[in-house]
Amino acid sequence: SGHLTDNVSIRAAYNFGDIDYPKDVPPIPFAQQSYKLFVRYAFGSDQRGAWLAGGVQGRDVATNQDVAGSPRSMQFDLHCGYMARDWSLQAGIKNLTDRQNYTLESGPNGVGFIVQPREVYLAAQLRF
Repeated sequence: SGHLTDNVSIRAAYNFGDIDYPKDVPPIPFAQQSYKLFVRYAFGSDQRGAWLAGGVQGRDVATNQDVAGSPRSMQFDLHCGYMARDWSLQAGIKNLTDRQNYTLESGPNGVGFIVQPREVYLAAQLRF
Protein backbone atom coordinates (compact mmCIF):
# COMPACT_ATOMS: atom_id res chain seq x y z
CA SER A 1 0.00 0.00 0.00
CA GLY A 2 1.09 3.57 -0.46
CA HIS A 3 0.68 6.85 -2.32
CA LEU A 4 1.32 6.98 -6.05
CA THR A 5 0.94 10.76 -5.99
CA ASP A 6 -0.20 13.30 -3.39
CA ASN A 7 -3.81 12.59 -4.42
CA VAL A 8 -3.76 8.90 -5.39
CA SER A 9 -3.37 6.07 -2.91
CA ILE A 10 -3.46 2.36 -3.64
CA ARG A 11 -3.79 -0.82 -1.61
CA ALA A 12 -3.18 -4.24 -3.15
CA ALA A 13 -3.03 -7.72 -1.66
CA TYR A 14 -2.49 -11.22 -2.99
CA ASN A 15 -2.67 -14.42 -1.01
CA PHE A 16 -1.71 -17.97 -1.92
CA GLY A 17 -2.40 -20.72 0.56
CA ASP A 18 -2.16 -24.48 0.73
CA ILE A 19 -3.57 -26.87 3.33
CA ASP A 20 -2.25 -30.24 4.47
CA TYR A 21 -5.15 -32.23 5.88
CA PRO A 22 -4.63 -34.80 8.64
CA LYS A 23 -5.46 -38.31 7.41
CA ASP A 24 -8.54 -38.59 9.65
CA VAL A 25 -10.06 -35.23 8.57
CA PRO A 26 -11.99 -35.00 5.28
CA PRO A 27 -10.70 -32.14 3.12
CA ILE A 28 -12.91 -29.05 2.85
CA PRO A 29 -13.04 -26.83 -0.23
CA PHE A 30 -10.94 -23.67 -0.08
CA ALA A 31 -9.64 -21.11 -2.57
CA GLN A 32 -5.86 -21.17 -2.93
CA GLN A 33 -5.64 -17.66 -4.38
CA SER A 34 -7.34 -14.43 -3.36
CA TYR A 35 -6.67 -10.79 -4.25
CA LYS A 36 -7.75 -7.22 -3.54
CA LEU A 37 -7.04 -3.91 -5.24
CA PHE A 38 -8.31 -0.57 -3.91
CA VAL A 39 -7.57 2.87 -5.41
CA ARG A 40 -8.54 6.21 -3.85
CA TYR A 41 -8.34 9.69 -5.40
CA ALA A 42 -8.49 12.71 -3.07
CA PHE A 43 -9.52 16.03 -4.62
CA GLY A 44 -8.25 18.00 -1.62
CA SER A 45 -5.11 17.86 0.47
CA ASP A 46 -4.19 16.95 4.06
CA GLN A 47 -6.98 14.32 4.20
CA ARG A 48 -9.62 17.05 3.77
CA GLY A 49 -12.14 17.51 0.97
CA ALA A 50 -13.87 15.21 -1.48
CA TRP A 51 -12.59 11.80 -2.51
CA LEU A 52 -13.56 8.97 -4.86
CA ALA A 53 -12.52 5.33 -4.49
CA GLY A 54 -13.06 1.96 -6.10
CA GLY A 55 -11.91 -1.56 -5.63
CA VAL A 56 -12.07 -5.14 -6.74
CA GLN A 57 -11.70 -8.28 -4.67
CA GLY A 58 -11.93 -11.90 -5.65
CA ARG A 59 -10.78 -15.43 -5.20
CA ASP A 60 -10.06 -18.54 -7.20
CA VAL A 61 -12.31 -21.61 -7.40
CA ALA A 62 -12.74 -23.26 -4.00
CA THR A 63 -11.92 -26.96 -4.38
CA ASN A 64 -10.36 -29.89 -2.57
CA GLN A 65 -8.76 -33.11 -3.81
CA ASP A 66 -12.11 -34.85 -4.34
CA VAL A 67 -14.89 -32.32 -4.81
CA ALA A 68 -15.33 -29.05 -6.66
CA GLY A 69 -16.56 -26.42 -4.24
CA SER A 70 -17.78 -22.97 -5.16
CA PRO A 71 -16.88 -21.08 -8.35
CA ARG A 72 -14.39 -18.21 -8.48
CA SER A 73 -15.79 -14.91 -7.32
CA MET A 74 -15.20 -11.23 -7.98
CA GLN A 75 -16.76 -8.11 -6.49
CA PHE A 76 -16.48 -4.44 -7.50
CA ASP A 77 -17.05 -1.64 -4.99
CA LEU A 78 -17.42 2.13 -5.49
CA HIS A 79 -17.21 4.77 -2.72
CA CYS A 80 -17.16 8.56 -2.46
CA GLY A 81 -17.16 11.05 0.36
CA TYR A 82 -16.20 14.36 1.86
CA MET A 83 -14.03 14.86 4.92
CA ALA A 84 -13.97 18.10 6.89
CA ARG A 85 -12.20 18.87 10.16
CA ASP A 86 -15.14 17.99 12.43
CA TRP A 87 -17.38 15.87 10.20
CA SER A 88 -17.37 13.47 7.28
CA LEU A 89 -19.88 12.00 4.87
CA GLN A 90 -19.44 8.78 2.91
CA ALA A 91 -21.61 6.94 0.37
CA GLY A 92 -21.01 3.85 -1.65
CA ILE A 93 -22.12 0.71 -3.38
CA LYS A 94 -20.67 -2.66 -2.40
CA ASN A 95 -20.87 -5.38 -5.08
CA LEU A 96 -21.70 -2.80 -7.75
CA THR A 97 -22.69 -5.39 -10.39
CA ASP A 98 -24.84 -7.38 -7.91
CA ARG A 99 -22.95 -10.51 -8.92
CA GLN A 100 -24.07 -13.62 -7.07
CA ASN A 101 -20.83 -14.87 -5.54
CA TYR A 102 -21.09 -18.16 -3.71
CA THR A 103 -19.01 -19.69 -0.99
CA LEU A 104 -19.09 -23.23 0.31
CA GLU A 105 -18.96 -23.74 4.06
CA SER A 106 -17.60 -26.81 5.76
CA GLY A 107 -19.99 -29.27 7.34
CA PRO A 108 -21.61 -32.60 6.62
CA ASN A 109 -23.52 -31.31 3.57
CA GLY A 110 -21.22 -28.51 2.39
CA VAL A 111 -23.83 -25.75 2.57
CA GLY A 112 -23.46 -22.89 0.06
CA PHE A 113 -24.20 -19.22 0.71
CA ILE A 114 -24.49 -16.11 -1.45
CA VAL A 115 -21.89 -13.59 -0.31
CA GLN A 116 -22.56 -9.82 -0.10
CA PRO A 117 -25.41 -8.96 -2.48
CA ARG A 118 -25.41 -5.36 -3.74
CA GLU A 119 -25.51 -2.93 -0.83
CA VAL A 120 -25.92 0.86 -0.99
CA TYR A 121 -24.92 2.83 2.08
CA LEU A 122 -24.66 6.37 3.40
CA ALA A 123 -22.74 7.20 6.57
CA ALA A 124 -22.05 10.43 8.44
CA GLN A 125 -19.66 11.08 11.31
CA LEU A 126 -19.47 14.06 13.64
CA ARG A 127 -16.36 14.52 15.80
CA PHE A 128 -16.44 16.46 19.06
